[in-house]
This record gives sequence, structure tokens and C-alpha cells, in this order.
Amino acid sequence: MKKIAIFFLLTLCSTTIFGQKDSIKFYYEAGGELVSAYISHGHYCGGLSLQPKVCLGYMGEKIYFRFEMWGSVGASDWKFSSLNPSYTGSEKTFFVPELNISPSFGFFGANIGFTYYYYFDGSGFFDFRNVSPDDPKPNSTQIEVWGQYDFETLLHFPLLFKWQTIVGGFDGYYDSNGNFTRAFSTNVSFQYTFSLPHIIFLKLGLEFSPWKSQYTDYDKNFSVNCISARLEKKWKKKTTTFVLFTQGFINTCNLNKETAIINAAGLTKFNQKLNGIIGLGIWL
Repeated sequence: MKKIAIFFLLTLCSTTIFGQKDSIKFYYEAGGELVSAYISHGHYCGGLSLQPKVCLGYMGEKIYFRFEMWGSVGASDWKFSSLNPSYTGSEKTFFVPELNISPSFGFFGANIGFTYYYYFDGSGFFDFRNVSPDDPKPNSTQIEVWGQYDFETLLHFPLLFKWQTIVGGFDGYYDSNGNFTRAFSTNVSFQYTFSLPHIIFLKLGLEFSPWKSQYTDYDKNFSVNCISARLEKKWKKKTTTFVLFTQGFINTCNLNKETAIINAAGLTKFNQKLNGIIGLGIWL
């Protein structure tokens, strides 16, 4: 599987290079970020992490097609001794390498696509079963469909809207009758960007789930999951762009004055209400 993936990427890169010589609007982007912690939707997912990304595609005047591969590999609570799932008391938390594969299509500021999530925890690469964690052969892979609209493209208004719903793989909970049912976990987000002097950007984000979902540990029917603020500084050297950033998160699900404390790394991610990271990105 790894050899096939590498061959596919090399083939696409070759197409990109020759396409540029022939003035065909193929493009590529490669780079990654080094972050002090892996935070997703306001939830703590791991310690110090390296998160590379490769993007290949076709860019027209108003439409584009792109293929992205994003990964994350790093520390389990800042410990590099093992890539296996870590256990803290009776809680089980996965801080293992992750691979996201995302083809998408964009037109006039609107984008639609899907993302395949694979966690290197022993699950089958093409295992799309929705099984309970108690199943003898558990599964963690997921497929998510999503759509977003960038109001900047046509309206010159720096607001980004995104809708994400998991439709395949593991994503479920036990209903009132004791049946394990699919949740169709959904996350809706808004991000507004302020452009500040000296190529500095402030990005404010708001995320919520309209019904029971993995983002609230399948607890609440509606919940504002995450409020975030990201401050980043960009500078460019020839063809390389550097990004230095810091970001803070508030996971508002079940937030109260008893839980509004930054918990020590190692507790289940749903118990952590406040988090923050610093990071450095390099893009070619």
C-alpha cells in the first residue's frame, strides 16, 4: 500500500511539472506544520506533532480540482516510546499516526469533497464498518463528506463556512433501546479573518454540532464545540513561505467553572476545555 501511494504521488508530481512547462494550469503545494500539540475541533488529540501535507490539482479561472494528503505523527502525551494506543487508567485514548486523503472540487468560492481518515492503530485500510468499541474486531476508519463556501471569492468578505458529516466507518452510539446506531456526526464551522499590518492575520472560529456526534462524545443533541482564535505571521523567501502562529481553543461542551481548567495531558480529550498551541509552518 505504501509503495502504491508513493508511486501515485510521484506520477502526479511528474504530471504537474510537465503541465507547468506546457502552460497547463496544474499546480502543487507541499509543506507542513510543527505544532506543540495536536488539537482537532477543540479536542486534545496528542502532544508535539509533525503534520505534513501534499496538494496536487488543476486550477482554472473559476473552478479547480485538488487532491490532498495530510498526515500527523508525533508524541503520545510528549512520550515517543511507542506508536501504540496509550492507556490512562480506564480511559483509552489514541495518539497514533493519522492519514487523511481528500479529493475536492471547487467552483466560484464553493467547494465540495470527501475525506478518508485512517488511523494506524491496526484497523483495516478499507474497513468501513460502523461497529461498537466492544466489537471483537473494532474499527476506527471514517469517511466524511463536506462542503464549504468562501465568501471572499465573490463578495470580498473574509468569512469561511464549512459543513462536515461522517457517512462511513466508525461513528455511532447506543440508543435508548440498546442498539448501536450511526450518528452521522456533523460539525458546522465559521471562520472570520482579520488582515492586520505586516502580513499578520487573526482568524476567529466558531464550531457547533446540530445533533449527537463524536465531537461531544455522543452526549448532547446540540452543542457549541469550539471557539478559537489563531494569530499568524507570514513571510516569504523566494518560493518558500513561512508561517509562525499561536492558537487558543475553548471546548464549550459541558463547560462550567469546575471543568474550565487546562487538564494535564493524558486525560481523555473530552475532559479538556481549554487548550493552546504554538507552531511553525513551511510551504513550498
